[in-house]
Amino acid sequence: EEFLCAHCTWCLALHFAQADAVRRPIAQCVSEMCDGMASFALRQAHARGEWLSIADEADLDRYCYFVAGVVGNMLTDLFHTQSRFVNAARHARLREHAVSFGLALQLVNIIKDAGEDRTREVCFIPTAWLQDEGFSHPRDFFAESADTAARRRVMQRMIDKAWRHLHDARDYILLLPAWEPRMRLFCQWPMLMAAETLVAVGDGSTLFRHAQPVKIGREAVKRIVRQTSLQVWQRAGFKRRFATLAQTGKASHSGSDDGAA
Repeated sequence: EEFLCAHCTWCLALHFAQADAVRRPIAQCVSEMCDGMASFALRQAHARGEWLSIADEADLDRYCYFVAGVVGNMLTDLFHTQSRFVNAARHARLREHAVSFGLALQLVNIIKDAGEDRTREVCFIPTAWLQDEGFSHPRDFFAESADTAARRRVMQRMIDKAWRHLHDARDYILLLPAWEPRMRLFCQWPMLMAAETLVAVGDGSTLFRHAQPVKIGREAVKRIVRQTSLQVWQRAGFKRRFATLAQTGKASHSGSDDGAA
């Protein structure tokens, strides 16, 4: 971050060398992200040693929007400016799923990093959801003495929410034109890696055993890149792969004793 700040002129020179149609979506994204994230940075500054937490689901959606939803919109607008196959009609349909595409990736990041975040006294799981299960504070949720069944029910809500957005991300990718394989791969890789990570998370219990984030292995990453590169022209192969992951993810926590919707 220090290096980037010290050499930001390199980035700015590249940015201003682009056409107006490219600069506008980038500027809009950066402006909206900075304005939005400033409020969360101030919240942490005012916490004065308390945990940085998220109030409820609306607050979570707002945070994820400023972190990743705006990026989904930016990418969609850039795709529109860069490809003649992303016409106005396709652009409008992509925009319907663009924010959800970004939220899907961010929610998986929040889930897999939950154990690591607690070491920094940060919790992006809505406090309202914790309170629904009897946890008055995030530190109670992460305590070794916490009710494991109640904790799983909270994580079930987060995981289910992430899967719903991943389904929107699938629809977003399926709307990308076949004649733009680089665009498809650019979106398929992080999306499928996120889905496999969510499968690895299971019912969320592993997140509380250690502070390290849940990660898929290097071989899994190579397999995703290899398979998608070979099948980038095919919609059916991508749909089947995602359906398998979604079903596996559902089965991995279907036996847990939860009552979450």
